[in-house]
Amino acid sequence: MSEDQNYPIYQCITIDSASSSDLDDAFSIRKNNEGWTVRCCIADISTIDVGSNLERSARQNVHTVYSGANILKPMIPDESVVSRISLTPRNTLIPVLGVTFKLNPNAEECIDLKVERARLRHLGRYTQKGAATAIKNGQSELSDELRDALTLAIRLMRQRMAALGLDSRNDVYIDESGIFRDLKISDPDTAGYIIVQEIMIATNSLVASWCLDKCIPILFRNHIPKNYDDEAFIAELKIIPAARMHEMGKAFISATCQGHMALQAPSYSWFTSPLRRYVDMVNQHNIMAYLDGHRHFPYTGGEDMRRLAEEIESRLGAINKKVSEGYKLRMQRFVARSLKAGMDFSRVEDGVLIRVIKAASTDGTLDQAPLGLMDECRKRLLTRNTSLSLLSTAIEYGNRDWHHLVFEILARFPEHAVSLLSALAMSSELIASVEFRSTDMTNLTQELVVRTKSGLTVSKIATGSNKALAKQRSAILALIEIYQVELSESDQEEIGINKILTDPVSKASDNEPGQKEISINACLEDPSNGNYKGKVLEYCVKAKIAPPHVSSTMEQLATSTRHYVTAEFVFLGCVIIAKGEASKLRDAERQAFKEIFLKIKSATLKQNIPA
Repeated sequence: MSEDQNYPIYQCITIDSASSSDLDDAFSIRKNNEGWTVRCCIADISTIDVGSNLERSARQNVHTVYSGANILKPMIPDESVVSRISLTPRNTLIPVLGVTFKLNPNAEECIDLKVERARLRHLGRYTQKGAATAIKNGQSELSDELRDALTLAIRLMRQRMAALGLDSRNDVYIDESGIFRDLKISDPDTAGYIIVQEIMIATNSLVASWCLDKCIPILFRNHIPKNYDDEAFIAELKIIPAARMHEMGKAFISATCQGHMALQAPSYSWFTSPLRRYVDMVNQHNIMAYLDGHRHFPYTGGEDMRRLAEEIESRLGAINKKVSEGYKLRMQRFVARSLKAGMDFSRVEDGVLIRVIKAASTDGTLDQAPLGLMDECRKRLLTRNTSLSLLSTAIEYGNRDWHHLVFEILARFPEHAVSLLSALAMSSELIASVEFRSTDMTNLTQELVVRTKSGLTVSKIATGSNKALAKQRSAILALIEIYQVELSESDQEEIGINKILTDPVSKASDNEPGQKEISINACLEDPSNGNYKGKVLEYCVKAKIAPPHVSSTMEQLATSTRHYVTAEFVFLGCVIIAKGEASKLRDAERQAFKEIFLKIKSATLKQNIPA
């Protein structure tokens, strides 16, 4: 019996495009009363020796270059090697890097993590649409697992988006082309994409922390403010207003861990695509060496790893610049052709339509743009799963006709108004920040304060039969004023926007389907699973107060790592400062939030605050 036959077997599935031949990640999800068990299989590239011709080629290419679904230039030039390592159904029982972790029922913290050599038993391969179909019709043997995976992925995504200040009840995600979209599970391309994205982000973050604990030298993916480039700087994880994300620097590869603020990860790197990214290949070689008990790592740390990070960053920049310049040139030619009469826009991607609208608006030819352009945009926008980027472009760059089109959409789907403002806050040249405030304890009156980058403050107060409707109305009123939309009474009647603004009855819901209300009393019950953070955040939501501001730092010792967490919380006019210290970040965070929880509970009982 060969050594690899003793490895544990992971039963997993893959989700990727039908044409993909370089499948390098697979997963399985199991849900029970104790939480979620996630297993990931990552293609084992340790058979590609460091210093071999293939490894040197991968180092030179840095990553696989794609054009849509097609590969322009593979990172690993030998197709036979990629085919042998790829996690396709024909390669069942192939050796892999196995990662198993458990998340608590709220998916807010990792309970356990194991990284090991394993083997893959391939249970099924799905395309994006195939995964959505299996979830919807429930006829596949793996439908329940895919449905659980989607539920977990949405929870993880909402936690990340909430950290950016986005309303979790108005789900927004960023698709592969960088376009903001409303999350509508009915979209056949959405479910599989969200599942893979969130599970791999979680895996990358947890394995990075594990490597730090084990003192394994790896390359990190950092994201810190622009005004910091010192390698000693550690990012403070806190709520970053979505409108300020453009002030952040670009993510970069480094030999030191500085945190990833956009993903709210204290440590982050790339592991899950070793067939397509050289960073993943480097990191996996060192992990495999550790698992095999070797004393020396194939890629040494310290100064050598720092130089390697600089080399990769330099090559990535050169490749991305070349690809970007080529794409821009092709787009310029296409836009020029598209503004001529007779252009068929039905097969054009949303991102390209956006470029056409911007170009026509910039040169003043939008009034003369082909009728087919607006007709196609109306067709796409009048769907529930519309592109928020296309919608925001129409209101930001459009003329009177385009503004009327936007509010025709909002009249039909008023829930888009809040998501549209969030998307504009992240990308608009006009809006600086968006803030919703409840002006009464019932939440039926909402004040929306929008600040523009020119210094103008727009405040709108609206009421509704529930909180969601009040927010939608205030968002619509703010959009009308900010973009100086001309809507006469007859226009409002024709479009139907007046009904949204005045009708006392609405189907808008403030909760997710099946979501139960959480009382303040319930929030102050001691958590059986030790999740004090979840209890504190629930209390803040119910009490309508700002959550604690959390910062973390890390100290790398000779044989261990120490994490320090500080949480500042304003409660009853006082500032509570709680601290935690532990070898693991989650334990340090738990200490800080437990201290806050106990102080909230004590003060609430003493002052007899009504629940």
